[in-house]
Amino acid sequence: MKRLVNKIAIITGGASGMGTAMAKLFAKEGATVIAADINEGNLAKISELENIEGMKLDVSSDDNWAEVTKAIADKYGHIDILINNAGISSEKGPDQISRLDNYA
Repeated sequence: MKRLVNKIAIITGGASGMGTAMAKLFAKEGATVIAADINEGNLAKISELENIEGMKLDVSSDDNWAEVTKAIADKYGHIDILINNAGISSEKGPDQISRLDNYA
């Protein structure tokens, strides 16, 4: 039985790693998934999968969040699920990372 039929899910960091795994699982369970990510190459690939739409999102930008959530609400009418999975990685330890570091 599909448990997420008629649900709209946003998964940040959804175009790679754990985000992609969650997007595939949610889609398999019947959800329409928006895989939100900054990696446009990976977004194009994941958008090819059934019930998954890749959408560019920089989670550090309030303006970008407003644009993306409005686009989703306009297209689908509602948002049911939000998985905040986006993250960064660094070779530095947590005590050596500043907010100004560039992770690109």
